[in-house]
Amino acid sequence: MDTHREAALSVVIVTYNSSSTIKEFLDSLIRFQPDCEIIVVDNNSQDQTLKIIEAFKSKIELIISPTNVGFARAVNQGAALASNDYLVLFNPDCHLIAKDSLKQLQQQLTDHTDYGMVGPMLLHADGSIQKSVRNLPTVIKAVEEYLLQRKDAYEFYTPAGKGLQSVESIVAACVVI
Repeated sequence: MDTHREAALSVVIVTYNSSSTIKEFLDSLIRFQPDCEIIVVDNNSQDQTLKIIEAFKSKIELIISPTNVGFARAVNQGAALASNDYLVLFNPDCHLIAKDSLKQLQQQLTDHTDYGMVGPMLLHADGSIQKSVRNLPTVIKAVEEYLLQRKDAYEFYTPAGKGLQSVESIVAACVVI
């Protein structure tokens, strides 16, 4: 890939009964990242999600699943339509709070080619930092957690320090691949 040109982003959002959050999310995405490709995969919502998404039909690609196929399969359906260099997975209850924040994450991947994905610092609605990474399960960590009563062996946590860090697992609320 030519790293001198600006790489484009494809955003995949999986929805299921997301009527309470999808409008705010899509509004923020379009406002702060207007040039990204947006693919919404609806997992057979039974609420007003599709009606709300209809207002965005000129700005998004929509896949409507006749059944709830689960998050992973829905992501794969969206990713199959993605046409850009970087894939962004987002939960519909998120929203962006800064211009070009996704491009900043994409730039981290461009600058650090040994990384396969990056995730942002996630904030709760009150502005507090959300625990966004966790350790992968291992036999040793299971012993620590359950026999030695070390409660953080599998727990989600907030990485110490600032900036790019290597972690074992990122919460998929927002990841750039």
